[in-house]
Amino acid sequence: MEAGKLEAENCLSFIEGKEFELPIFYDLEDRITSNALNKKQITTIALDFCKTIKNAGFEVGVYANLSWFTNFIDVYSLIDEGIKIWLAQWSKAPTANFPISYWQYTSDGHVAGIDGRVDMNISYVEIPKSVNNVEKPVDNLSNNEEGEEMKTYKNGSTAEIVYSDSNCTNRIGCLNPYEVCECYGIWQNKAVVRYKVDGQNNYKVGFCKWLRWT
Repeated sequence: MEAGKLEAENCLSFIEGKEFELPIFYDLEDRITSNALNKKQITTIALDFCKTIKNAGFEVGVYANLSWFTNFIDVYSLIDEGIKIWLAQWSKAPTANFPISYWQYTSDGHVAGIDGRVDMNISYVEIPKSVNNVEKPVDNLSNNEEGEEMKTYKNGSTAEIVYSDSNCTNRIGCLNPYEVCECYGIWQNKAVVRYKVDGQNNYKVGFCKWLRWT
């Protein structure tokens, strides 16, 4: 199946000689696709597209809603290849249990100079300063010394492991189910949290895999 590769080659023919400061994203959400192909086939198409674009020297990613990333694409196969994930989930906070690079949080936004509703997005990775009219990136950690509002991390229904390193290899503790703690921001697609040790006034700071901050 070479559909992904062929689509990528067609895309490259249109962007030849151009440079971009943000990734090229592949949006293959379509009911016809999901009805005709299984998860493995759709994942293969996405990987073929992204690898072809990446081999041409561009950053690349896949855009989809939470249902698609959950049911129709093996999202970790993409992440393992360094492919960016752009999640469309119109809610107060993303609830994906996998790392994301960009979050489309509403289709009902408004931007000066544009008539009508527009999609709004937040980036969890560094955006070049020359890109205008985008949300402020939160990849840089705030030390809260400049009056910046501290974020909140709300754990889910299971214990959440906390790691000392952003690669999540050295476990230092865990958050209890539904535990709420402070979040300094996002670093390398990991939430940086400060939590109480055993409910006492002793704190640790570490990385959590899932992005559950608000």
